Parts: sequence; structure tokens; C-alpha cells
Amino acid sequence: MWYMEKVVSGYHSHPIPKSLINHPYSARLNPLEKDLVRVLSKRRTRPIDILSGVKVLSPSNSSSLSTIYKEREKFRNESWQDRVLMQQLLFLFEEANYSTAYDMNNEGEVEYLFIANPECVELTRCFHQILFMDCTYKTNRYNMPILNFVGQTSTKSTFNVAFCFLKDESKESYLWALQKVKLLYQEGYTPRVLITDKEQSLMWDISRVFPMRVTIFTRFIYGTMCKLIARGLFFQQGSPKWGG
Repeated sequence: MWYMEKVVSGYHSHPIPKSLINHPYSARLNPLEKDLVRVLSKRRTRPIDILSGVKVLSPSNSSSLSTIYKEREKFRNESWQDRVLMQQLLFLFEEANYSTAYDMNNEGEVEYLFIANPECVELTRCFHQILFMDCTYKTNRYNMPILNFVGQTSTKSTFNVAFCFLKDESKESYLWALQKVKLLYQEGYTPRVLITDKEQSLMWDISRVFPMRVTIFTRFIYGTMCKLIARGLFFQQGSPKWGG
């Protein structure tokens, strides 16, 4: 049986809401709140924390998380200017003065991507004696190995020299990465000691890219060699080549 309930409002078919939270009209952000959302988004602040900041700025604000997500998406579309993901990545690297290099195949897919922070490049040129390198597992979304280059300062602190995404762990890929990292060093100031594991393809390419005087060590004797270098006992009588 059908029956008619009491009309609460002559203008709406539903009761008057007790709160205007998340209402399309009342949840709109004013220009000041939009600027706050965009500034915090650039700092990679969590949306829930951005919403808290908006509430502190405007206690009467009735926005919700969906409002913050929509504003962030709008800001992203405006800042990307119709660029795809890889184009936006390279744009940000260029804007921040990163040293980058990449190579694509015939289908337009990126096979290699080399990245070096400008501050790390300065450290690399100041402390060029030692270079660590190791290839991580394929744990990223593109299933690409990442070759990590690490340097060491005079106070035994380590720093990242560069990262390089590779299509595989072949001699060709390692050769491309080593050629790019060599460009970070000044002429005549390349690493004298390169430390890596027993990756045969990588060790084979090291002798081709860097001068033969570079000494190659395996990881298990790293601690001993660092002590010798610190004491000044190494490189006094030439550069012996160790392996094992």
C-alpha cells in the first residue's frame, strides 16, 4: 500500500540536512584554500593532512577528502600541460638541473634512464677516488633493474652518485650506464677504486670504460681496502689489481 509522508519542506523532497559537509556548493575551496592545497601537494603532504591544514586556516570550511583529491587532480592536470608521465618526469629533472640521459627502442619505449642529482654531482667531483656500484632486484612497477652508483667522502660518509634504470643486466646495458656515469667526472679525475660484486658483465665493461689503472675489488675485501686507503698505505707503490 502506498501512502504519503509528511512534507518537511515545500522545496525539497528530503529533510533539511543537519550539516553541509561535503555539499557541492558549501564544500568549495576559496582562492586562499586552493593555494594552500597546491603548496602542500608540492611538498607531498598526505591528503588527510592537507584537509587538516584547510580546517585550521578556515574553521568554518565544510570540505571533505574528496574535495582535496579533486583539487589535487585539477592542479596536476594544469601543471602537466598535457604531458605524459615520462615527459613530465624529464621536465621536472630539467627544471631541477638534474643530469639525465635516456635511450629508447624503435617502438618508443624507454630502455635506459640515467639520473644524477646536481648536488651529488658536485660531491662526485670532489670525492672521486672510490665508486661503489650494484644492481638491485627488479622491484619497481616496470620490472627494470636499477644500477646504483655510490661514492664516499673523506669522512667515510657515503652519498648517491647516480641511478640508472636498465632494460636488463647485459654487457650492453652496463656499458651504456658506465659511459654515462663517467661523464660526471672531470678529465683526469676518474675513480681509482671501483667496488662491485662478481657480476661478470659489469666487471667486463669496467675495464673498457675506465682506464686500466683502475683497481677492481670484490665486496668482501671492502673493509680492508678502506682501512688501507685511510692510512695512506694504498697506491704508494702503484695500483695492484685484486680480485677474488
